[in-house]
Amino acid sequence: MVLLAELVDRREASIGELTSALTAAGFDLEGRPSKVVSDALRWEVDAGRIERVGRWRYRYRAAAGTRVRRARLLARRSRAWQRGPQRGRPPWSDLRWLWAS
Repeated sequence: MVLLAELVDRREASIGELTSALTAAGFDLEGRPSKVVSDALRWEVDAGRIERVGRWRYRYRAAAGTRVRRARLLARRSRAWQRGPQRGRPPWSDLRWLWAS
């Protein structure tokens, strides 16, 4: 959902740009970062929210307003958790709070 929020804001980006944005926000992309991002984007492409426009380039297509709002909220909390002292569980470990928001 963090990638969806990033693409909603940018409209179009390459895997390298998205990888840089995530690592700058403090996310640890283990293994090959480009593979981790492309695997996550594949899920969004299959759902029809993102489309592949070229080799390694993706564009936001369309999503329900609630999905975009939840994606932005989760992205904001995840970035804050990454920058903070990282006490407690990460925001994505239990997403019940997200549906109550």
